[in-house]
Amino acid sequence: MDIDVKKLERNVNLHSLQPGFLNSELHYVIASGEDTFRFAGWEEEPGTGEQKFYCFLTEQELFIPSGNLTLKESYVLSKEPAYAEIKNFDDCLAIIAALKSGGVAKAIRKFPTEYIETIKEQLKQKFGSAESHIVKSEEGQHLLIAFQNIDISISGAMLYFRCKSF
Repeated sequence: MDIDVKKLERNVNLHSLQPGFLNSELHYVIASGEDTFRFAGWEEEPGTGEQKFYCFLTEQELFIPSGNLTLKESYVLSKEPAYAEIKNFDDCLAIIAALKSGGVAKAIRKFPTEYIETIKEQLKQKFGSAESHIVKSEEGQHLLIAFQNIDISISGAMLYFRCKSF
């Protein structure tokens, strides 16, 4: 069955208005129809008759006629990732190598929480000592790893890279 992605997006955005919904930059949605969907982890695969979508929070306005409501930010669904996916240390190095002085990049986290410490230690071996801080906000928490020339922030679903001036 083909899913009307625009209708599913509208329903996901309506769901995101519920109290207690965590507005994260990235969610995964598994749907069997426009009105039948669930939020899932990155490792969860769709079952028979279901499809999996990336669900990115964007600055794109969305008008919902049924509620005469305009959202300033909205979720957009896609079968393809909008950013590179990080599965391991080598994927991190590829992103860092592409950064220019003062540049920034985002990537999708595709590794389990247990692997964070391993990647952090591998990065320290490559780039030297680093300070680590847990940064908490209403949207969740990030592990900020600050090296001499690069900052890396790891959240539940994303990684953010900022190259300091060389």
